[in-house]
Amino acid sequence: ETKGELFLEQFGLPSGTHLTGSVAYAYGKDEETGEPINSIDPLKGVFGVGYSEPGGRFGSDLTWTVVARKDRIDRTDTPDLYATPGYGILDLNGWVQVTESVSINAGLYNLTDKKYWQWSGGSLGTLTEDSASIDRFSQPGRYAAANLIWSPVAGLDIGVETGLAFTLSAFSFASSKISRIISAAASKVSRLSVSVGSNI
Repeated sequence: ETKGELFLEQFGLPSGTHLTGSVAYAYGKDEETGEPINSIDPLKGVFGVGYSEPGGRFGSDLTWTVVARKDRIDRTDTPDLYATPGYGILDLNGWVQVTESVSINAGLYNLTDKKYWQWSGGSLGTLTEDSASIDRFSQPGRYAAANLIWSPVAGLDIGVETGLAFTLSAFSFASSKISRIISAAASKVSRLSVSVGSNI
């Protein structure tokens, strides 16, 4: 994997304007059979342009993620195992630091409403090319999400953070079907996070 960042104020743009990029690729095979290793993801690149206010008060990024088709697959057990096609998606997000301990993040994701599948280390299991349930494994279309994050002062013990962390997801809309999911998780951290997302 390789990554980099280029600050654009040297080209006359406002201070805080930047380009980012990363490329990840892995290659591997089973030494005994010579077959590809299905847990390896295909080539992936993430490129973006953004702005971060020099004082750290707000910022935004437009990100383009491109992923190659999964070509190297071990089909020994499943000859017609589904090979995820390549895709590209655009995401736009922004953030505002309200106070030292409170920030708000919001974004519009998959702006072009691209239908795509992630290989994700072979997580599609034995899904085949002609599977009737293939659409259920596709990723979300265009959607919006926002979250409020509160990060208070560290806990009573030096080097140990203490508190309660909650994650709340509500009103997820997909294909005119409304589902409401509320989940809460607690752990010993000094952070409160509330996120709300919906397809649009």
